[in-house]
Amino acid sequence: MTRVLVTGGAGFIGSWTVDLLLEKGYDVRILDSLQPRVHPHGAPPWLPAAAHFIQGDVAERVDLEAALEGVRYVIHLAAYQDYMPDFSRFIHTNAASSALLFELIVADPRRFPVRKIVFASSQSVCGEGQYVCPRCAANAGRALRVTASEQSGRVHAYAGLAPGDAFTPQPRALEQLQRGDWDLRCPACGGVLAPLLIEEHTVSPGTAYAISKYAIELLADRLGRRYGIPTACMRYTPLVALDGEAALGLDITGCAHLWGGEAALLGDLAQRLDRQGLGHQ
Repeated sequence: MTRVLVTGGAGFIGSWTVDLLLEKGYDVRILDSLQPRVHPHGAPPWLPAAAHFIQGDVAERVDLEAALEGVRYVIHLAAYQDYMPDFSRFIHTNAASSALLFELIVADPRRFPVRKIVFASSQSVCGEGQYVCPRCAANAGRALRVTASEQSGRVHAYAGLAPGDAFTPQPRALEQLQRGDWDLRCPACGGVLAPLLIEEHTVSPGTAYAISKYAIELLADRLGRRYGIPTACMRYTPLVALDGEAALGLDITGCAHLWGGEAALLGDLAQRLDRQGLGHQ
């Protein structure tokens, strides 16, 4: 039976991943630290008995060695995420653990016969994303035509953009935030900017967490190519969990206001999400 290691397998994304892998007949091993702020009551009740659970730290060599032994595939979801100023912890838990994975596999491929690694990255790598100023484009005589839209209908791709129309804006000024003005504004005319669909090449991490996730992408690409280990990085976007001990979690760089059974994300994401019960039953 093919063995798969899921780091962070007790968490929201990880637990669903574990369930699916078990359904597909894989031998699943979980490595999770059960961080107290995430799991205040210890091991969650949804951990399946069919999976082999190891409590440990992905950034600690001894723990990762124990979990990685005999593993064919790795899904690396474990991460530290917060808005506290313990900046080194983001790099240690997120980026250093990813480097350690490659270090162990390259050093002893017989003991750690990994054929593929899937890493959890984040939309935060894109930062604010890219924007365009409709007012400036109109003043220059360019009519922007919508060619594609995301589900909310508020974020578009446009035809008619000239070089330089699309740009990554600077962070909002503190004075602007204190006024409750969440919109990003054009530095030239002061008009409200329109968000563009985020393309994969967009990179503008603005926090220690986002920087650590971009570091993971670079490690996966460079070391994966260098040592012939196939890798993939998934940039996860906002997630909502409403069930049991799971809390409402919105991985966003803007502000969320909840009302009427919906979450409206203001500013840089400019999209709406229906609240859905996505936690384990």
